[in-house]
Amino acid sequence: MESMNDDDKKAVLIQVQFGIFFSNPIARPDLLTRKISDDYSSYFDSPPINLPVPAELIDFPSAQLQSSNNYWQINVSRLRADIIIIFKPEDDKTYDDIIDELQKIEEILKKLSKEARDQKVDISRVTSIGNFIMVVEDPVQYLQDTFLKTPVADRKEVVIKFNDPITEEDLTCNNLIQYVNGISTKIADQSEYQSILITRDFNTDPKKKMKFTDDELAKFFKIAKKNAFNPGIK
Repeated sequence: MESMNDDDKKAVLIQVQFGIFFSNPIARPDLLTRKISDDYSSYFDSPPINLPVPAELIDFPSAQLQSSNNYWQINVSRLRADIIIIFKPEDDKTYDDIIDELQKIEEILKKLSKEARDQKVDISRVTSIGNFIMVVEDPVQYLQDTFLKTPVADRKEVVIKFNDPITEEDLTCNNLIQYVNGISTKIADQSEYQSILITRDFNTDPKKKMKFTDDELAKFFKIAKKNAFNPGIK
């Protein structure tokens, strides 16, 4: 991940997260991770973590799984379950590079959903979040030149955020994208780079809660792959 000129800027994927929201607080988050730990031990090869979280803390993950290389992770609270894959900046990944991982995420999310339904809890919402970095010499200036009509020479910070909701196949989704200037760090030698930090947040409408079936989860993945799997700028 070396410094880039204007002709070869590239947004690099650093984290992928997919989540399901429960229709009401689930009683046993640990049962969800137990099933995944048994069925996908080659992915989640570290010991499961179960925390004695009070029942009223519905947002705090009480059951967790992860891989020994810190690549895969699952967090389950009483309110939601999330699958996360984390990349190093120097891995130089895009969504096109992780097709197999995305298929596996979809498969695991369906397993988690089944275990939730077995506890009489429906899946009411789904979300997809992608985090990218793009190395540029002057992130503030780059964002101003790209998005603002009147750049300010001595501006220190820029945050640009859009939400362009879409409706496809009977699903209405928020389609959020945020750009902010910041610093990225290369893991190997801890060297730092001026960067643009990009977040893509694609999620079903919180005002229209549903009872997601496996077919509808597959439909969400299809829509997300079409609309949300790119950083928006190059």
